[in-house]
Amino acid sequence: MAMLPRKSGKSKSGNSKKKADEGTERDRALLEQLKEVGGRIGIEVREERLVREVGYSVRSGRCRVNGQEVILLDRNAAISERTEALLESLATCDLSEIYLEPEIRQLLRSDADAGDDAGQSTEHNDSGGAGNSGEQSSGA
Repeated sequence: MAMLPRKSGKSKSGNSKKKADEGTERDRALLEQLKEVGGRIGIEVREERLVREVGYSVRSGRCRVNGQEVILLDRNAAISERTEALLESLATCDLSEIYLEPEIRQLLRSDADAGDDAGQSTEHNDSGGAGNSGEQSSGA
């Protein structure tokens, strides 16, 4: 019984920092809804402590583990960062066959549009570069 007040006291001092990282109840609910969306389309969503070491950087995102699509979220990241990583990962998926609340669909659409804009400029540069080298090869 004596341990409970001590734990409570410790969490109380860390609670203000944790609250800032945890966001609002609405933010938490949004994250949970997005995790469910991932599960409904067959992507496992896991919140794990992503270890950072000297020489490489780690961030939340989508990957394959033993052939299975997985979205890894850094458990130590702020809730807004985890939500953004999940939105970025899900925005590239075909979600047309599942029901999504309008707010979720709009968030995913907005994120996909932002990603398309960045992707289009990259594609344009890549195709322009490939086109130029192709023209030079055919001209030479």
